Amino acid sequence: MRVDRQGDEFERVTLEVEQEFTWGLLKEHLGRSPAFRQLARWKRAFLEALNSHLGLREGLLTELRAIGLSLGDDVSQIGTMRPATAEELARAAVSQILEEDPPHELLVVTGERGEFLVNGSSARLLLPDGESPQEAMRGLVNALVSSGAGQALGQAYSQVNAYAGSLREALELVRASYYIPGTCRACRRYGGI
Repeated sequence: MRVDRQGDEFERVTLEVEQEFTWGLLKEHLGRSPAFRQLARWKRAFLEALNSHLGLREGLLTELRAIGLSLGDDVSQIGTMRPATAEELARAAVSQILEEDPPHELLVVTGERGEFLVNGSSARLLLPDGESPQEAMRGLVNALVSSGAGQALGQAYSQVNAYAGSLREALELVRASYYIPGTCRACRRYGGI
């Protein structure tokens, strides 16, 4: 599968099979088969899911800035979170949104010098009195899950799954037919059955 990105947005999905010569013949052969419409719907939904991931990541950066964190590798500076730590937070949010079983664990451990580790990756942050890094990070993940971007991601995945089912059924019908003489170039040349 190949996904093309233009600037801050994914804009096109191409499956490897679509680049093969036989794909063109199959499209000619089957004409206006529902399978091709289902594939187009699935690809649009898949792009929406990918773009929703980008929206969630942008939401994460906004949430991080709101609690005084920026991304960087020098966590000796207060207010710095490693990009890998942000990735762990995003994975935990996506896991909750998609209701994965088991969910992606979010283990937050406080270090000796004010830093904390999220699944082994570090950050350093001054927190309001009484708030632990565990509470802050879990609150951040929960904010992402309930955000507009989080809800859009959940809806996009629901669409991808729904269209995948319809696409699978349409392709199974084509496969179950074994061979249907049609009007593609190969059928005209070799006479079909």
